[in-house]
Amino acid sequence: MPNVDFLRHIANPKLAEYSKARKQLTGVLDEVKKLIARAEDKYNFSIFGGDPRNLAKYLKSNDFDLVVNTLKSANALDVLEDILRTVIEKYRDLPEVVEAANQKIKDLRQGKVEINEIKALSEALSRELKDAKIQPEKDHVKIEYDGLKATIKPTEEGYNVSIKIEIERVLDNRIDIINLLSKIYSVLTGK
Repeated sequence: MPNVDFLRHIANPKLAEYSKARKQLTGVLDEVKKLIARAEDKYNFSIFGGDPRNLAKYLKSNDFDLVVNTLKSANALDVLEDILRTVIEKYRDLPEVVEAANQKIKDLRQGKVEINEIKALSEALSRELKDAKIQPEKDHVKIEYDGLKATIKPTEEGYNVSIKIEIERVLDNRIDIINLLSKIYSVLTGK
């Protein structure tokens, strides 16, 4: 059995290393950490009371494909390949894990990992927006959340996002109206 834990000794340190080197990926890498941490509970692959051989099941799962998709959307599959190469090195005594990691690297390099982007996006939104109504469609996702309606459609370049907000407020004066609209504009434009 390996003496290193996938989440604590391989994935998290590698993700932290890439976060420092490629700061623009920090948000994406944080999301990947969350996905892997949730998977540890589901697949029980920790060396601390679990069975590290279960890592092979995780690497072959749709749950791991969410990690692939998240990194692919940020053009950072090299991060994942680095993690998988480390798994192969550190888990060499577990042939099923090594085989699963090798196969995943091969699939990544050949572009064989097909991700249902609508499903992955819907699952990510459902995790983050607990009270939202998320409705996956054929080529887009609809969201209704606390006065906000949005449609998100994956494209080759990223995502087309259409947002409609209905907010009812009683405001005392024009300055409050201007402040509210300025805040909304700031959030939407990032300025």
